[in-house]
Amino acid sequence: MGSEMCIRDRWKDSSKAKEAAEVMKLTAENLKAQGIVERVFAEPETYTVQNMDSVIMQINEAIEEFLMRYGSMSEQELIRHRYERFRNM
Repeated sequence: MGSEMCIRDRWKDSSKAKEAAEVMKLTAENLKAQGIVERVFAEPETYTVQNMDSVIMQINEAIEEFLMRYGSMSEQELIRHRYERFRNM
């Protein structure tokens, strides 16, 4: 259950979603520290036409790195890798 759903259902106030994410350890930093996600992207405070190229370039580089790392693996190797990653948490 996401933090927004948790807040909405429990406190009827989705404006506290950030606080709920922190309490539930669902922030990007927490998920990275737990090994659930491999990478966290820094986001600009606001998205604008001026900073969108930078954001897109970061994402494209990450996709290329991901494909270089995992693209040659078979389906079974990917499944085994993911299983081991989550099993070791």
